[in-house]
Amino acid sequence: MNSLWTNKETPIKNFAGSAILKNKIGVDEIHMVGNYGTDKSIKIKLDYVPRPTGEHLLSIDSNNAGSTLKVLRLYENMSGGILKIEGRHTKEQNFIGHAQIRDFSIHNTPLLAKLFTVASFTGMLDLLRGEGLSFSHFDAPFEYENQTLKIKEAKMFGNVIGITLDGKYHKNSEQLNLKGIISPAYSINSFLGKIPVVGSVLAGKDGTIIAANYSINGSLSDPEIKINPLSVFSPNSLKDLFASAFGEN
Repeated sequence: MNSLWTNKETPIKNFAGSAILKNKIGVDEIHMVGNYGTDKSIKIKLDYVPRPTGEHLLSIDSNNAGSTLKVLRLYENMSGGILKIEGRHTKEQNFIGHAQIRDFSIHNTPLLAKLFTVASFTGMLDLLRGEGLSFSHFDAPFEYENQTLKIKEAKMFGNVIGITLDGKYHKNSEQLNLKGIISPAYSINSFLGKIPVVGSVLAGKDGTIIAANYSINGSLSDPEIKINPLSVFSPNSLKDLFASAFGEN
């Protein structure tokens, strides 16, 4: 039985694949399949393919997003989920792509814990620290350039909460510059937003009734988090109208 070790804890077992190396390029092509540990039901498939234009196309598929992100050393605190990442590596060494995850849960995430604390969402904070928060959807267009991850119009939502995200993470300095909207009881909010008359009067651009603007700036270990308190109690249409008064663009 062969193994591919990407970190000290979780090897890819039953590994099969091929790679092509070229001078002055390094890895030029990869095709790989495998599963994790003793659980043969958890699978990963990765393809990295050169194009005539000089770009490379990347595709990663897995039936367990949490295990895959841990193996790739991207994120430690997710369980379950169906993962699909597609992107292209440009000749300028930039990486542009889209990450999609369905039906997963997250737990013990310090950044979210601090956001929930500042927003006084104690129920969600308890779930995050306990059994975990469940989400049905995560979609994130992204670009990685010069050690900086840029995210635009990312969305993550489930029955308990919905979150949008725009901004940057600077890897070398571990600095964050993020902003978005957080909406508790997301499924109820969305349902109310679809009711004729009620929804057209109250719902905002994201289709929910109650939401709060947030911003996250500073170091990853101790960021400054701000919440627009009035938007928690205001219909989203009013929040959109008066957002500029609170520094939102």
